[in-house]
Amino acid sequence: MSRLVPYRSKASEEVAARIEQTLASTMYLVQTTGPTSYVIQEQNSEKKHRVLIGSMQTCSCGTADICTHILFVMLKVLRVPATTPVVWQKSLIDSEIETLLRGGYRERTRPATKPYERRARCALIVFGSKLHCIQQCVGYV
Repeated sequence: MSRLVPYRSKASEEVAARIEQTLASTMYLVQTTGPTSYVIQEQNSEKKHRVLIGSMQTCSCGTADICTHILFVMLKVLRVPATTPVVWQKSLIDSEIETLLRGGYRERTRPATKPYERRARCALIVFGSKLHCIQQCVGYV
């Protein structure tokens, strides 16, 4: 399938400002009504907005371009890094939608690594007719 709106190689200044605004604001995912359909609510607002991710990105807020609600879904719900071009596209192709739903663009989070880890090894010792395990500290890795 071809893209309904031409590909944007970089975010416009307006969309870049909205990305920053979205990252700094608080919104809530109220409901997922389908694999590409979401209901979003801004903090301190009773109004809910329906966002559709797909061949044409749309939001019930009425903004003609990519709005903060679409960006919230992309950045916070689907966890796409803000530097990934799919974030600021008004129109997605099938392969991009499939990758989004698979989590292929998802920002990877790594658990904090410990600089030093204690490892223990078990020393088996026989006392009489019983086998005993004594832990010995091997040191730092």
